[in-house]
Amino acid sequence: MKAVFLDRATIDTSISLEAIKAQVSELVEYDLTSSREIFEKVENADIIITNKVVIDSALMEKLPNLKLICITATGMNNVDLVAAKKHNIVVKNVSGYSTHSVTQHVFTYLLNAVSNVPSYLKNNTDKPWQQSPKFCQIDFPINELNGKKLGILGYGNLGKSVAQVALAFGMDVLISERPREKSIREGRISFESMLQQSDVISLHCPLTEDNYGLFDKNIFAQMNRGCIFINTARGPIVNSNALAEALKSGQVAHAIVDVLEQEPPPNDHPLLQTDVPNLSMTHHIAWGSLQAQEVLIDGVVANIGNFIENYRLEQKARIVKSLDAHRNSVKIGDKIKVVSIDERILEHLPEDELKDLKSFIGEVFVVEDINSDGSMVVTKSWQIEDEQHIMGHSVAIFPEGALLQS
Repeated sequence: MKAVFLDRATIDTSISLEAIKAQVSELVEYDLTSSREIFEKVENADIIITNKVVIDSALMEKLPNLKLICITATGMNNVDLVAAKKHNIVVKNVSGYSTHSVTQHVFTYLLNAVSNVPSYLKNNTDKPWQQSPKFCQIDFPINELNGKKLGILGYGNLGKSVAQVALAFGMDVLISERPREKSIREGRISFESMLQQSDVISLHCPLTEDNYGLFDKNIFAQMNRGCIFINTARGPIVNSNALAEALKSGQVAHAIVDVLEQEPPPNDHPLLQTDVPNLSMTHHIAWGSLQAQEVLIDGVVANIGNFIENYRLEQKARIVKSLDAHRNSVKIGDKIKVVSIDERILEHLPEDELKDLKSFIGEVFVVEDINSDGSMVVTKSWQIEDEQHIMGHSVAIFPEGALLQS
């Protein structure tokens, strides 16, 4: 099968794709792909690998060969899942690969903020230590995480990992129930209570229709004044205009943002303006430790391998089923001439087996036995036969040597 990776540049060049190449007949890699370039690049692809390139219904309509879409991420918002199901295209993502990377990112920037690390590093040039009249230069407040309340929205693998580290710092963890949920599960508190009580709020929920634009002006107003707000989840969950205003007013003391509604953002994005204070922004990197990327690609390899194995089994079952209608026309002792070999079988075989099987075309075989699944045990007939006495069935040959009428 031919695979096309549409945005290889989203994965570090040090991460090997050899395991993917070993599974497919061809892997074509493009650093990046614009919407105008997609069709030309994937026209003959069986497998598309994409991180953020959008695969929509209109594109799928034009790709009869497409069988599998592998997303090198957890979120599947860039693929039209309804259209994929309609066209019998399998879509696979990878989950759980970035848990440690995101957790580390959250606390890297949270500690940076509460300890005023950037300001102290800047002191090395602005107020050199060797010129200080005292042994310590505590010029900026340093706050401890111990005793602070961390509110978490989204308590899957990521939320649980962040909570575990927070507890190690002595923080109190408040697990939020889903917004607008009337029934509060054990061990959780209402969304509104979480907003009001938390010193730090960290988002780890997927993007859904229910939480699109959830953190707006009204929600920020309900927060504990002076809290720290962290979003490493999905950009559209937060209204950036509202966050910018909350930072300017001091309602939010500091924001740690790794995701935005549009990536890359436009120049006039509200959080890119110079008058927005106390903002630590990174460019969607929280997931991206080298170790996480390795695990991610391992997941893609597993997805492709599982798909190909299942596809082979499905095709074999389909060919066996198709034999039922013809089984009575073939009996032990019949001579069968190989007219062609089913392409659905050929495309899955290694090169050495392909060469052997293709050499059977035009040869004559004698049916020695017929198995219950319809497969035939045959031996090669070296005797020259009159063509009219040879059954000219088209057959599919499997690696183990069984012949099946297609």
